Amino acid sequence: MTKLFTGVATALATPMTPNGGIDYDSYRRLVNFQIDTGINALIVAGTTGEGSTLSKEPGLYNFDNL
Repeated sequence: MTKLFTGVATALATPMTPNGGIDYDSYRRLVNFQIDTGINALIVAGTTGEGSTLSKEPGLYNFDNL
């Protein structure tokens, strides 16, 4: 039987640089803050995280570096 998720999940926004790229330093700080405050799950690159508008390369970064 599948276990139901319990806890708190945060839909992450993707911080962007002025030229439209991902602000990786801010992104890491955001993820670490969520982990440090006890969030149980992170929703990455959803509609809050601009997942549908990112090119393949930045989109992959979101998943590979969490």
